[in-house]
Amino acid sequence: MHINTPSYKSFFDSMSKEQRTDFARLKRFLERWSGDPDFRRGVELAEGSEEFIRNQIGFDFDVTEIAPLIDKSAANIKVDERTWPLVHLWRRYILSARDFRNELRSNGNSAGRTPDFDKWRLRQMNRAAFELGVTSSSIVHAPITFELSDGCSVGCWFCGISAEKFKGHFDIHADGNREFWLGVLTQSKDILGAGVGAGFCYWATDPLDNPSYCELADDFASIAGSYPQVTTAIPLRDPALTRRSLESRTGAQIFPNRFSVLTTSILRRIHNTFSPEELINVELVMQNKGALRDAKAIAGKARLKTKVIPIENSNTEGGESKPRDGGTIACVSGFLVNLVSKTIKLISPTNATDVTPNGYYIFDEMSFTTVESFGECLRQLISNNMQQKVSANKIVRFGEFLNVLKGPGGIELASGTFKAKFPHSDALVEAICEGAHTPNEIVKQLARQEINPLKTIYLIDSLWKGGLIESMQAR
Repeated sequence: MHINTPSYKSFFDSMSKEQRTDFARLKRFLERWSGDPDFRRGVELAEGSEEFIRNQIGFDFDVTEIAPLIDKSAANIKVDERTWPLVHLWRRYILSARDFRNELRSNGNSAGRTPDFDKWRLRQMNRAAFELGVTSSSIVHAPITFELSDGCSVGCWFCGISAEKFKGHFDIHADGNREFWLGVLTQSKDILGAGVGAGFCYWATDPLDNPSYCELADDFASIAGSYPQVTTAIPLRDPALTRRSLESRTGAQIFPNRFSVLTTSILRRIHNTFSPEELINVELVMQNKGALRDAKAIAGKARLKTKVIPIENSNTEGGESKPRDGGTIACVSGFLVNLVSKTIKLISPTNATDVTPNGYYIFDEMSFTTVESFGECLRQLISNNMQQKVSANKIVRFGEFLNVLKGPGGIELASGTFKAKFPHSDALVEAICEGAHTPNEIVKQLARQEINPLKTIYLIDSLWKGGLIESMQAR
């Protein structure tokens, strides 16, 4: 069963052969435009000379046909398909990529196979939406990811999840490892259902650090029903391996893949190595100096090298200084599995702070040795951390990311990016702020103030489902 992402696939299916060629070339031009400052200057100085562009990217391209995409003065021009066919085509692509993320997020649960997991994941999605604001819309909250190596060979100074140095990879050809991998995938599908197909095979690792990546990915597709998305920073190390990793082995499926571009020189070499058509389904994420957009989050290693600017937020009327949130590149609300160290972590995205410098919570962690113990660990992590409702007898508190603001207009709940009024009960908020009471105690305390217990229970449950209060300690 394929993960259902019809919008992205339908965009590519809808194009004629000629349109695919036009799109691939448009995409290549925009990659050089956004990632190569020398190319931008050259185009501007040469006033869009077709000869200059042909010498740089290998084909003729008329920049006047995409003015709304590269000229700020033309950005507000009304675009219709007949007058601006390439601009219209590009905007359709952007919308399809956005819809792909939404569809992948929707497909990431177990579809009722494991209700406790589905409700926990939804809580994390709600919490992240309040905490991270608009940027949370780009997070797919994948239910699981598998690291096929221990550490990463690339060593990016800005790595948002602080990848450690490469120590070795999972060898699928070692005795028993193929059966072990298939067993781990089967156990994952038993618990996550078709949602496992929304997973992928990297984290603080590069998938192409494992020379057998394609075989591992084929096995993933055979169990999960979908070929895992590829994100790599080493597409040039072994171009043949890269090409094989980009081939769709599941027929109708089309997923976007990504190359991280670390320098302008690497961007040019990527373009010299792979044709526009080969990269039609690959997003180049510009991490290089001089790129128009900086894709880096102030998380992980980048947080260590970036000056943290204090801002004023408060949990009390007096206010206290907190560091500016650094964003996150984390995109999993579920299980982080490393096949080399044989560990499973239960994680979810959050802003990078001094408490969570890598931009994600680690709620729990276990180790496994066999396929059977892997499945037992998954079930134990769910049992220990994913209660369906707030515990009546555990102390509740607001999440660390949340600030309670008291003003003349009443109480507001605020994160670094979002703020909402809470017009219901100041007494409830104050009791939760104390971080010393269970829901049972709060209900009784507010009942003595003649506040309806049913209303208090409802509000506590709503805050819980919204991910705004917690009764467990994340680290």
